[in-house]
Amino acid sequence: MKTRKGPYGQFLVTTLKKEETIYEYAMKIVESGQIEDLIPVFCDERKNGLELSFDYSGLTNINDYVKTTKEINVITRRKAIKDLFCLFKDLLNHLLPLENLVLESNCIFFDESKNKIKICYQPYIANNTINLSGINSNKIENLLNHEFFSSCLDSDEITSLIYAINNNDEPLLEEIFSQEQNLPKTKIRIDKERITYRFLLIFSCLCTIFLFYIKRNEYAIFLSAITLGLYIKVAYDDRKEKTI
Repeated sequence: MKTRKGPYGQFLVTTLKKEETIYEYAMKIVESGQIEDLIPVFCDERKNGLELSFDYSGLTNINDYVKTTKEINVITRRKAIKDLFCLFKDLLNHLLPLENLVLESNCIFFDESKNKIKICYQPYIANNTINLSGINSNKIENLLNHEFFSSCLDSDEITSLIYAINNNDEPLLEEIFSQEQNLPKTKIRIDKERITYRFLLIFSCLCTIFLFYIKRNEYAIFLSAITLGLYIKVAYDDRKEKTI
C-alpha cells in the first residue's frame, strides 16, 4: 500500500486487481463502523480500476510505536492484543472472510488514547471459507514475532495462537488469554535494572551519612551529588512504569 497525506487526513491507498470486485456487504460493514477495530475505508473509481483508501489519521503505526516508546506497557498492550484476536472471531460472526485482512506491520496501527489496535480490511470478494485458517499462517507468524507483540507475549502463547488459527480452534484462542502468563523476559530485565538503581541509591545515602559523621565533608558533598542523580533516575523510572 502507498501512503498519502492530504488536507483531510492520512491514508493508505491500494488499487484492486482486475479479477477482484468489491464485496458490497463487507464494504457496508466497514463503512458503518459496526466493527470499530477496522480502519475506515473509502472506495473511488479510477481509470485503472477501483481504489481503496484507508483513513489512519491520528493513529500510530506499530513500527513507529516500538521505536519511539521505551516503556513496554505489558498489561495494557496485552489487552489490546486480546481485543485484536477477538476481532478475528467477530469478523467470522459477521460472515467476513479473514483472508482480506492486511497483516503487514506497516498497515497496522495503534490508537493509544483507546488502547486499540486498528487494522485494514480490504472489502473484495474472497473465495476462502469463513474460518480462522483463512488467515495466512506465514503473515500471522511474522506479525506475532514483531516487537510490538513479542514484547507482551511469551513464546508459548505465540506458538499456541498460531496453532489455534491454523487448526480453526476458536476455544483455544479464547483460552490463551484467559490465563495469567509470566511477563516476557524484556520486562524482567527492566525490573532488575530498577532494583539495581534502588540499591545503589540506598548504599550511596548510607555512605554519604557516614562521611559526614566522620567529618570528611569534601567527599560527602561529592557523594551527595551522585546520590541526587541516582534519586532523579529512580524517580523518573518509577513515573514511567506507573501504568504497570
